[in-house]
Amino acid sequence: GDCVTKGPPGGDWKTHCIRAFGNSTDKDAGKRCMTDCVQKREGFSAECSACFGALSQCTFQNCAMKCLDPEAKMCKDCILQAGCMPTFKACSGIEDMPNATAVAGAHLQFHV
Repeated sequence: GDCVTKGPPGGDWKTHCIRAFGNSTDKDAGKRCMTDCVQKREGFSAECSACFGALSQCTFQNCAMKCLDPEAKMCKDCILQAGCMPTFKACSGIEDMPNATAVAGAHLQFHV
């Protein structure tokens, strides 16, 4: 999605959220980046955007290698097995797994 590969509107390559997830000194940098980006790109509330940030962080921490193709069954299965979805559903009220290609979907696409 755009948040992962482009970052918040007006950002440059240094602000791509994929770079933030790889930050070894700040474990919440990717989550904050995705939260900020989803809020700015989609116009969601800060609270709702934070749910997408948390889903992205959970996906990255548990399923990065299985989600190189975010539409792959192994990616979706990993996200479910890692327990990312119950937290996302409780936070956002959204029952279905977000579309991997949507900005708001926040599934990680590792195409830098």
